[in-house]
Amino acid sequence: MTGAAQGKDMTVLGNPSQLPQYHETACPLYEVRGQTANMQPQAPPAQAVGTLCESKSRKPCHCTRSQCLKLYCECFANGMMCSNCDCSNCHNNAEHALKRHKAIKSCLGRNPDAFRPKIAGGKSGEVKGWHNKGCNCKRSSCLKNYCECYEANIMCTSSCKCVGCRNYDDGSKMGPKEKTAKDKWPVSVITPAVVEAVCGCLLAQAEEAEREDQSPAQAEHMVLDEFGHCLTQIVKAMFKHNTY
Repeated sequence: MTGAAQGKDMTVLGNPSQLPQYHETACPLYEVRGQTANMQPQAPPAQAVGTLCESKSRKPCHCTRSQCLKLYCECFANGMMCSNCDCSNCHNNAEHALKRHKAIKSCLGRNPDAFRPKIAGGKSGEVKGWHNKGCNCKRSSCLKNYCECYEANIMCTSSCKCVGCRNYDDGSKMGPKEKTAKDKWPVSVITPAVVEAVCGCLLAQAEEAEREDQSPAQAEHMVLDEFGHCLTQIVKAMFKHNTY
């Protein structure tokens, strides 16, 4: 996204306490497939295969040096604010919301898929889901909880790089390595993170217009231009997905 000033990065109308919170419940509206690198980021949802607004249990983090604003903090990587954790000097909370959002933007700038859940879901009642990146098991035969596919109660697929895999459907005529991306159910690129990123961009653009003392008509034009740019990025992501 384009931005004239640093204040636009993650500044939204209102105070930081009004920003979305994710530390209690994960409420995916769509399954995550991809992120748009240039969009104004918001905290992505923490989710695995599950139903809408499914509560997600998690372990507290123990970060000591990262301020819980790096991807190796499980709370931050899952799009949740820290809550009842054992971390030190934590900035992954509402009190440091703006700094947190800038960290999210930085991560998405380096990797658009940084916050994409590892496990994507299929159609309810038909396909449980699959691992977006695939597991890398070497000794467990993918039959222990070390295997992220097995832990999520899904079968390994051609995306996996596992060795000696036994986590596949015995009734299938082809093994998991023979399955391709075409066998997977398509999922939407319009994820909760993308929707909130677009909203953040529009609010930031409105604030920029207010700072510049633009007329209501010009402010509306600026916001609509930003929205058009967001839609362009989303369409590009959709076409990219369709080429797989």
